[in-house]
Amino acid sequence: MFISLADSEFQSVNNEQTYRVIDFDEMGLIFASMLDSKNPHEFQRMALTIQKKLRENGLNEQESSNCYHPKWFGLNEDILVDDTVCRFCGYKFSCEKFKSPKTDAVEIVYLDHSRLRKNIVESSFDGYDLAGDLVKADPFLGFSNLAGNTRKLFLISAENFKQKSSNSPIANKIETTVGYDARYGQPIWSYDYVLLKNLHKEPVLNRIRTELSKSRFDNLIDLSSYDAERLKKYAVDVGWCEHDSPKEEFESLELIIQRFVSILTDQEIIEKSIIDELIRVPFIERVDFPSTRGCSNTINLVIRFLIFHNELLSDYISAPSRLKDKDIDIQESVVRRMSTEQLFIYDSLISEKQNFRFLPRFPVIAFSSSRDLENLDLDYPAGRIIDVIIVDIPEPVFLIDGLGHNLDKKGPWSKC
Repeated sequence: MFISLADSEFQSVNNEQTYRVIDFDEMGLIFASMLDSKNPHEFQRMALTIQKKLRENGLNEQESSNCYHPKWFGLNEDILVDDTVCRFCGYKFSCEKFKSPKTDAVEIVYLDHSRLRKNIVESSFDGYDLAGDLVKADPFLGFSNLAGNTRKLFLISAENFKQKSSNSPIANKIETTVGYDARYGQPIWSYDYVLLKNLHKEPVLNRIRTELSKSRFDNLIDLSSYDAERLKKYAVDVGWCEHDSPKEEFESLELIIQRFVSILTDQEIIEKSIIDELIRVPFIERVDFPSTRGCSNTINLVIRFLIFHNELLSDYISAPSRLKDKDIDIQESVVRRMSTEQLFIYDSLISEKQNFRFLPRFPVIAFSSSRDLENLDLDYPAGRIIDVIIVDIPEPVFLIDGLGHNLDKKGPWSKC
């Protein structure tokens, strides 16, 4: 693997790289069937099935070329393939294309004024084999599924990366976050991904709003003593109640949570398979969720949902059926406080291109002088440092694996 440095005018980085999305579970079964084939005809059939599946998934136009040996698949005409199709080909060990030497390279894209000498960047690729001999190794191996392949890496000063990926003051512990909201600087936890995939969709939200406005909330299930106690402590932590709030306020909060539980677990509103996935997801405090006050999974679901969508509390409290509640004034007070404490800004996490606006936390290699090392942060909402290389440079610089994202065109760093 060698290092290719892009020039300061970004002349060689204008074309975005395209990465293939493959259903490896299905492909693994087909591939195993091919290896277990009992005769050449069956092997050919399964190899052709793999080829068709990968071609249906779309080809990388920049890498496309005619298959060298279509007859091996029982075809009498030319057929377009790309590197992904060739990589899964059952006949690749007999094909001259696969045997031809291929040099992997990484291209360094500058996101700001920062520059590093080529030999300094290359030092991050130094590794040792089992015999103790010096070899070139991808430093992002284990942190990026693109490690070991030709791709772009991105260079930016630590100061600009910190400024351009500022953290929301709401969350001060981000070690276990898995994503980053590029618009508002909000960290994303693993449990949030489950919610984003299942509940944060307009048709689902509309069904919830409708139910909030008409439901009488009969036959509610009482909170367990464990959930009630943990919910009380959580409410104080986030400002939904005060430590010395009257008992009636905590009881009203419990009632509100109970009613949202009844809606978010109603199979007529949300599909049973979705409910099961949401509730069975393993939950670890400070890992899946940014609090040490975790309740049962069902209550955690409601809490995190309301943090994303506290605007739904107004639909709840203004419903005509609420007028019959004896404690409506206390509920209104609690709802007002819950709505004021905006713990997450949600205004549709879908961009115009139908992509979530949040990005993964990128693996980062830091280059820093020994004098700057003491003040170097190791955790950022948008990235985590996986290695530090001591070198005499004026300011710390970060080398980032974009995990398939072109950071020169996507994210706050493109504005450096």
